Amino acid sequence: NLYTDSIVALDIRSGKMKWFYQETPHDVWDYDAASPPILIDALDAAGRRVPAVAEAGKTGWLYILDRRTGRLLRLCAPFVPQPHVYEPLSLKGSKIQPGDIGGAIAPIAYDPAAHGAFVAGDVAPEIGQTFEVPRWRAASEDQWKGGDMTEDASGHGSSLLSSIDTDTGRIRWSIPVPNLIYGGPLSTNGLVFMGETQVGSFKAYDAASGKVLWQVNPGDTVGARSDVRERVLHVVSMID
Repeated sequence: NLYTDSIVALDIRSGKMKWFYQETPHDVWDYDAASPPILIDALDAAGRRVPAVAEAGKTGWLYILDRRTGRLLRLCAPFVPQPHVYEPLSLKGSKIQPGDIGGAIAPIAYDPAAHGAFVAGDVAPEIGQTFEVPRWRAASEDQWKGGDMTEDASGHGSSLLSSIDTDTGRIRWSIPVPNLIYGGPLSTNGLVFMGETQVGSFKAYDAASGKVLWQVNPGDTVGARSDVRERVLHVVSMID
């Protein structure tokens, strides 16, 4: 499936494709790129700073390309564990990690002064299973689903918030987060902000060290300052 799971550069004047880079050829693991690419500057192999594009994948790698040519500059160190990243699917089921809801789902943040990307990577092992499909019958309504990915029963999933040096590919720091993250971080002026799924807390981190500087739960604020009716409506909205 050419161009699937790909970063594609188009000429905005003509609409013609200038280049493409396919992150996972023949993708049977559902590693479609969910996190949008960002434009950065990064060092190439010769130490020259060049215009680049970066995208964090469900695979657990941050892909950094020369945005003029589409040439891969580097794969950064994995920001989530990936012991079974390309494990073949089987009829009995195979453990896949990161899996189709693992790795980067949310947008990433970037600090141009520090040449660092901040990625919320989900750790959510899954079971990949293939199915035997029936023989084709013309004009039939047979469903031709060749496989499925289901959540591993070992847990509900967690996340790692990581700082990545985009010039070298190394992980500067990584801290655990107890729940899956779909909202993504924000970086500004030496700080990183991120909200946490399910618990609803909002935290500020030191961008250099990953230390939590402060946190607040907006839900607690609503509950403390509201009358009984507003508290009930807030609780109901959280459940929904």
